[in-house]
Amino acid sequence: SVRANRVTQNKVGLAIGNGEGNTIVGNSFIGNGINAQDGGRDNRWDNGSEGNYWNDYKGKDGNGDGIGDTPYNILSNGVDHYPLLKPAP
Repeated sequence: SVRANRVTQNKVGLAIGNGEGNTIVGNSFIGNGINAQDGGRDNRWDNGSEGNYWNDYKGKDGNGDGIGDTPYNILSNGVDHYPLLKPAP
């Protein structure tokens, strides 16, 4: 489990090679060359109601709940279905 981290100014913020079953939630990815890569299986980038903050997320929040309306795709195999619009505390 990766939770409540601020990942900044890296070539790659977080890379999962062959890992599986990881949960990555409540983190802030800011100013990385590539925010995240997921080459594993069954990794969860949200908990079903909130995910992570991605500084390069371009989606909108139509209902004002602080969660993006469109998923954030992570290179290769990952998807954050509930991207946060503000950095996580």
